[in-house]
Amino acid sequence: MVASHFNSVQVVVLRPHFFMGFRMPCGNEIFHSDIQLNELPAHIYLQSVHNIIVEHSWGHLQLDWGKNAVDVFEKGMIEGWYNNNNRNHQELGRWLWAKLIQKVLKQFIKERNAFKSRKNINKPGPSGMSHNTAFKFSERWGGKNCLLPVDLDVIHKIKKEMGEDQLLAFSTPEFAEHAEAAYDTLDIQDLTFENVWPIFKELYLLVYP
Repeated sequence: MVASHFNSVQVVVLRPHFFMGFRMPCGNEIFHSDIQLNELPAHIYLQSVHNIIVEHSWGHLQLDWGKNAVDVFEKGMIEGWYNNNNRNHQELGRWLWAKLIQKVLKQFIKERNAFKSRKNINKPGPSGMSHNTAFKFSERWGGKNCLLPVDLDVIHKIKKEMGEDQLLAFSTPEFAEHAEAAYDTLDIQDLTFENVWPIFKELYLLVYP
């Protein structure tokens, strides 16, 4: 999770790329109205010690690149790549950094879900396997798949009514389309924290000629 400065407002860019499953009050009413919430709550708050897998992953996320991302952004301001008082800088910065962080998050999720943990025979629950394997083959560690089926067409309809990707967008659709078209002309092989500011400079000249 990375927070940084865009017009003195802290922003957090997080967008999950897949869902193992979800349950929420409106989901119960739509998909499984026969289940009583007092018998099977839609959600349960856990203490950190009971949510160790998620906590452990967030720790790796912060150690791997969390602080580095903030340092790179702030260095861009110090070295004059980015002017927070320039509205065009703000607009392009929001678009480009959201693109970069989303890319890094996607790769991080892929790697962490495929990472095989060491075997621990004294540990309750799965060990010696990846998150992907633990969810897909729950019987291998004595687990049980308790996920409830949902109609994905209904999910897509709900998302569309709520605004779809615009719910988590930091730019208007028109600007995003314009910036993406300009970005594609640069033939960029890989957007990284090492080249984000030079790319920002080149892109700025194309987006704001």
